[in-house]
Amino acid sequence: MKKNLLSVLILALVLVNLVLNIVMIFSVLPAARKTNKLVTQICSILDIELASDEEAGKKVSMDKLVVYELSQGETMTLSFKSGEDGKAHYLVTGVSISMNSESKGYKTYGEGEKISEKESIIRGEISNVLSKYTMEEYIVDPAVIREEIVKNLQDMFESDFIVDITFSEPITQ
Repeated sequence: MKKNLLSVLILALVLVNLVLNIVMIFSVLPAARKTNKLVTQICSILDIELASDEEAGKKVSMDKLVVYELSQGETMTLSFKSGEDGKAHYLVTGVSISMNSESKGYKTYGEGEKISEKESIIRGEISNVLSKYTMEEYIVDPAVIREEIVKNLQDMFESDFIVDITFSEPITQ
């Protein structure tokens, strides 16, 4: 009798376990699928954003990069916004722009003498952006100013062929 009672008890526990497994599959599995779908969507969105950064010209190989020096290598004198000391400060530097030769905008605006025709507009935009910052802000992080100049130039030309701007031998006063 003890063996029968033990067998019945084991059978009852197996059936309870089976029922609980079925309940778990039907209640947990849909939630797990929804979570998996959400994670997949988030990953695909992140991949799109990473691809758009590369398309914006952040990762242009050196063989596709064309550098144009504004003012044929002469220095430019640019003024900063007055700082806390109230004095006028200036930046004397050579300016060059880096362009992606594979971009459609480069074929329209950058090839040959086309970019030199737009040089005064480019110089004006650089001057406008730099005049929003103080000399101290430039010294702390010039990359922020360069990124804003590049973004404004890309907006102005409605193209991303300009990928970087370089201040060569900058002297601040």
